[in-house]
Amino acid sequence: MTKKTALKQLLITAFLILVFDYVIYIEFFDRSGALIFLMLGVFVVPFSCLVMGVAVARLFFNADFTIFTLAKKEPYQQLKSKIGKAKISTINFIYLFVFFAAMTLSVIGIYKNACKYEIEQLKTYGVYQDVIVKEKHHMKGGLYVLFDVTDNGKVFEGRLSSNGVDALKIGDTFKIRYSTHDHNIIDGPYY
Repeated sequence: MTKKTALKQLLITAFLILVFDYVIYIEFFDRSGALIFLMLGVFVVPFSCLVMGVAVARLFFNADFTIFTLAKKEPYQQLKSKIGKAKISTINFIYLFVFFAAMTLSVIGIYKNACKYEIEQLKTYGVYQDVIVKEKHHMKGGLYVLFDVTDNGKVFEGRLSSNGVDALKIGDTFKIRYSTHDHNIIDGPYY
């Protein structure tokens, strides 16, 4: 396999990783209903990271091998005897390093976008509303309060746990900001 083919494979896998990271982000946080793409992305991203690691390793060595060569014992031993133990160790290091680096960057990218998601939802679709505390519950991490939120005539139950809910009692009124697009995103309390 030529270096040109390895470079092409590297670019294709990088593109697949970026596309499916975006698909995972959109489907997981936006809940558009295409769950099959989320499941597909969970398998495509790690496999593409492995293939990318092999493509990078092939750019450094003039040996013909694939991910399947490295995964199966007999082809692996043949490659090892052909190019030597030192080179095969370097190949293993390179493709595993690239795999873990690409996976780490994918996870960090999805996480950073997830952190921005709530902020963007509240900026774009945020609405303030006064609510009344229905229930107050203790949990391991602290307190949370339950209340009803009305959005376009529909009532849904909201839950909020933050530093400000400690002082609230059942029947108290306080202001929240929630996303009309995603009712799970609620910020507050605002006094």
